[in-house]
Amino acid sequence: MYHDIADELRTKIIKFRDRFDHFEEIIIYLFDIIKTTRPDLRGKRRYVTFLLCYMYDDCDIGERETML
Repeated sequence: MYHDIADELRTKIIKFRDRFDHFEEIIIYLFDIIKTTRPDLRGKRRYVTFLLCYMYDDCDIGERETML
């Protein structure tokens, strides 16, 4: 389930990346969407934010930049 969610988020992030100046704005935007669509997660901002940041840090969401 984790990888399915990460894949869906990664697809959305890549598709809408140019709407945001900073990646942190994407995390906030995703949290707002999750809060709206999943009322059972309201009041659990810390957990949702932690999971989003973990997914980002583990390179499960977003795009990797190639290092030269």
